[in-house]
Amino acid sequence: MDAIRLRSAPGAASDAQPEHQLASALEARITQARVRMLYDHMPITAWTLCGFVIVIGGLIHFTQPEPLTLPTLAWLAVALMLAVTRALHAQAYFRSTDRQAAFWQDSYCWLTLVFSLCWSALPWALPVGHGQQLATVIIGVMIGMAATGAAQISSDRSNVRAWTVPILVSSAVYCAHTGGALGWFGFISIMGFLATLWLEADRAHRRISEMLRLRFESEALAHARAHALQEAESLSAAKGRFLATMSHEMRTPLHGILGLSRMLQARLRQPEELSQIGLLHKAGEHLLGVINDVLNFSRLKDHGLRVSARPVLLNQLARHVCELSQVTARDKGLVVMLRSSLPDDLWLEVDPDRLRQILTNLVGNAVKFTAQGHVVVQLGLDGPATSAPDDGVHRVVFEVQDTGRGIPEAHIEKIFDAFHQVEARDDDQVGGTGLGLSISQQICLAMGGKLRCESRVGIGTTFSFTLSLSRTSRPSDDGPDARLCQDVLGAEEGGLRLAGHVLVVEDNGVNAMIAQSTLERLGLDVAVAENGLRALAWLASHDTDLVLMDFHMPEMGGIEATRRIREMESHQGRAPLPIVAMSAGDQIDDHRHCLEVGMNDYISKPFVPREMNRVLRRYLQDPVSRTERPAVAARV
Repeated sequence: MDAIRLRSAPGAASDAQPEHQLASALEARITQARVRMLYDHMPITAWTLCGFVIVIGGLIHFTQPEPLTLPTLAWLAVALMLAVTRALHAQAYFRSTDRQAAFWQDSYCWLTLVFSLCWSALPWALPVGHGQQLATVIIGVMIGMAATGAAQISSDRSNVRAWTVPILVSSAVYCAHTGGALGWFGFISIMGFLATLWLEADRAHRRISEMLRLRFESEALAHARAHALQEAESLSAAKGRFLATMSHEMRTPLHGILGLSRMLQARLRQPEELSQIGLLHKAGEHLLGVINDVLNFSRLKDHGLRVSARPVLLNQLARHVCELSQVTARDKGLVVMLRSSLPDDLWLEVDPDRLRQILTNLVGNAVKFTAQGHVVVQLGLDGPATSAPDDGVHRVVFEVQDTGRGIPEAHIEKIFDAFHQVEARDDDQVGGTGLGLSISQQICLAMGGKLRCESRVGIGTTFSFTLSLSRTSRPSDDGPDARLCQDVLGAEEGGLRLAGHVLVVEDNGVNAMIAQSTLERLGLDVAVAENGLRALAWLASHDTDLVLMDFHMPEMGGIEATRRIREMESHQGRAPLPIVAMSAGDQIDDHRHCLEVGMNDYISKPFVPREMNRVLRRYLQDPVSRTERPAVAARV
């Protein structure tokens, strides 16, 4: 069998090495394994033959009236010495630290030959005048020993031949020496048996070599695959770290750009200036959308998708998505509506983050590609809605309809492919990565549904999917599930005013300034700490109502700072201080991570005022119900 060319693994030959070097290395391993197989049988074989020598000596002694002759005694002594030598030689091999040396193969073969020559002399060492019956037994034993030994050392044809040829040739010649028809018959039979063993030794040698070659090639391939998998996992982890870093590094300046543009919009009065700053803000939001799509697609492709179902009110989740999308739709003269036949108090088990991601993407696309008319988000049950199913599982249909330009039939089957975009007309002012629908489809499949599309050019498009969701009870008001459910609640009310003290822990000066300005406009007293260490020092001597904590900061990040705060509160017996994470990293994973380490909530950067207000309203009371506190330092 030709050797299969193997890819290199750690410790193996390099792909750049010539093929003959790889083949030589493989043959060396095969030879080493073959020698090991020989020595595995050597101890038990040696001691078994030692026992045979003793038995044969006793047999000769008790079946012959005359004392043992000198040739017989000499043969018995030499045979015993060789058997013990072989056993000791095997022990030396197993104790050796260098079993690859050619010495072990050569010495085994020479010992086998010497031992075989010794046994081949046995018929000639019998006492003169011994009986025909004893000679027949001895010849039979020798033939059996030759066959048994050949089977045990069949991994190497040289040793098989060194063992069988002297014994069987001697036995055949001895039979011929006795004369007569039976003697010559024995001679012919034994020589024929020897020829069979000679050929079978060659076939067995090749078969074992092929099996060993396949074994080592399979091991090398498995090693190479394991090494490649380890490298792929290492690269994937490095890519994940790179994406997390790039996410943070790109979102952080975007947070400053979008925050400053909002602040300028509130101050500018000239229409031309407002138009220019509005274009800047839209460009920043578009870049943020591209970053989100690329990062989400890379994460889903490399790490799969984790789905965590929790109790959710679907009507409130969908209403929140519509309200957030209405801001963009209003600028285009569109209306985003919610139509639902689900009861408002119907709690269903679903991953709210993933479902919101799908709906936000679909509604955002609908608004983007609709010039006039409306966008409708519709929720309903697939089947009778008058009674609950016996198993408590509801099939909920989600639809997002628009009155946009529609999608040509030729593109409908491709719109869920990554980076695919329907060709835009010259007057279209839309863009994107072409990843949003692909990401939504992957999420939908992970949740047990499948995203479908129906469209007519010039009339509009409808995206829909159906999920089987289990009915559940309302979660407790103070549990983590309730907090996640509340993430989808609450619309921004005009003229929001709050009272309280807030500590902002943020190392980026621009982001800290934006957060401070936003909070102060809502009537809050604000202090700023540049990292977790300074925040801990400030909290040791000041009281606050809320902490907005960045994840990644020098000296001490938000995760470690939160742990220290919780330990300090536990030691002092104080009530937990509300801590809200601010991160420019992975929104869904960071959201769950912040809850795991003891934070109360999460807001992503760059944040929109509606999201910031939602968090603030949850943890800060109205100004009329608060007691006065002294003002806090603006910066720590």
